[in-house]
Amino acid sequence: MAVGLVLVAPTNTFGNESFRVIASVITEWKAGALCLFFGSVHLIALWVNGRRGRETSLIRTFGCLGGFVFWLAITLGFLLTASPITTGVAVYTILALAELQASGRAASDMAAKDAFGFRARRRQNGAGSSRSSSAA
Repeated sequence: MAVGLVLVAPTNTFGNESFRVIASVITEWKAGALCLFFGSVHLIALWVNGRRGRETSLIRTFGCLGGFVFWLAITLGFLLTASPITTGVAVYTILALAELQASGRAASDMAAKDAFGFRARRRQNGAGSSRSSSAA
């Protein structure tokens, strides 16, 4: 959300040479609005997850993967501007990797909670076949 606030502020952030590639794809205001929207969705998902527990880990996983793509896109935008490479490349790469790591943790919560019911179905199918074999 903070990035969105900076982008919708009445400054010319995309006027910086580092943002040249990103500015060729999207306007500063649209990028800021998208950041504010998805940042809000991400914060709401985190709030719901904190109140509900692991059953919302699918939302967290997709949110983190979206964050990973977002930060990676900014990193690539900075890299494609060529010379000189700025510290933004390092910062946004770390943010992308942090989101990727967080998505892995959310996915492990999904597995622990059996969010898709794979283990429960396997147990049911296994129990059903053992019952039918013992009844025969």
